[in-house]
Amino acid sequence: MSSVKIEVRDLDMMYGTRVIQKNLNFTVNAGDVFVIMGGSGCGKSTLLRHMIGLIEPARGDVYYDGRSFWDAEPSGRAAQLRRLGVLYQSGALWSSMTLAENVALPLGEYTDLAAAEIRDVVALKLALVGLAGFEEEKNPAKLALEWGVRRLNERLQLRARSGHTKQVTGDFFPAYDDDGGLLVALTPRAA
Repeated sequence: MSSVKIEVRDLDMMYGTRVIQKNLNFTVNAGDVFVIMGGSGCGKSTLLRHMIGLIEPARGDVYYDGRSFWDAEPSGRAAQLRRLGVLYQSGALWSSMTLAENVALPLGEYTDLAAAEIRDVVALKLALVGLAGFEEEKNPAKLALEWGVRRLNERLQLRARSGHTKQVTGDFFPAYDDDGGLLVALTPRAA
C-alpha cells in the first residue's frame, strides 16, 4: 500500500488569464509534516482552495489516497471532503456567521437532526468548552480574546480562593478602540 496521502499533479492555478502557479507537483506521505511557505500573494491560499475544491484548477488534479478529486463525480468529491479538516486563520470561523451558526453548520449538513436538536447540541458543545454566552459572536479575534480573558479571570479567582495568591487586585476585560484595536484593561476591585 502506498504511503502517499496527497498528490498534486501538474496543477495550473489561474484567475482569468493571470497565472498564479504553473505545473505544480508534490506529494505528501503519511506522517509527513508539509509546509507551504512563501511571500504575500504567491498563491499559498489559492493552492489550498484548489486542494479542497473551492476553486477548480485550470489544469491538473489533486489526489487523495490515489483517488482523483477533480475527475470524481460530485458525490465522490463530497465523500473525499468529509475526510478532510481545514483550519483557517483568525479563529477558523466563517466571519459572516455567528459562533453558534458555525458549530451548527456541519450538524445541519451531515446529520438528520431537527433544528431544535441542533440548537441543543450546539448549546451543549459550547458549554463544554467554556463558550456558553458567546453564541451570537461573529468576531473571531474578539471571541478568542474574551474567552481567554474569561478563563484568566476564573483562574485568578480560583487561585485567590485556594490561597495561592494573597489578593486578586482586579478583573481583566477587553475593550476596543474606534478602529477595532484591542485595549486590555484591569479594573480595580473594591476592598
